[in-house]
Order: sequence, then C-alpha cells, then structure tokens
Amino acid sequence: MGLGTFAPLRVERLDEIHLHRERYTLDSSAADAINRAASSGRRIVAVGTTVVRTLEHCALQAAGQPLQAHSGETEIFISPGFEFRLVGDC
Repeated sequence: MGLGTFAPLRVERLDEIHLHRERYTLDSSAADAINRAASSGRRIVAVGTTVVRTLEHCALQAAGQPLQAHSGETEIFISPGFEFRLVGDC
C-alpha cells in the first residue's frame, strides 16, 4: 500500500481519475487457496481496496486461467460498472 491510497480525489469526472500504482506479491499459498476456492464455486472476499485491486488485476492478467504466484504492480481503478472477475459473488 502506498501513500496514494489515502490521497483525496481532486477531479470532477470519473474518467479523469488516474490512481497511483501499487506493488503487490501474490505468493504460491495464496494463489493456491484462491484457485481452490474459485474452482469449487466459493465466494472470494477481499478486505481492503489494495487487496481488491490486486486480486482483480491478477484475474485480468490470468485471463480465465488459474492464478500464478508472482509480483507486480497494478493501477486499475474500480468504479461503477467494473466487471469483477474474482472477488464477490462470481
């Protein structure tokens, strides 16, 4: 989590928002647990915006395949209309 997590938004329109990048690491035990939950149809609950952004970014990168352990950065912005792929009632 970076300092940008707590920065106020200073724009009028959603399409003008550019969020900071956040670094993440998805380790093998987390990837395995998430893959098991997803494959058995269980709901995946993420606590906090950093976790939601990370998991949804990883799901986008995986393109329907199981998640793999890795590190990276995400700058996705979740706003009304966002199509969740992993977190929630998927």
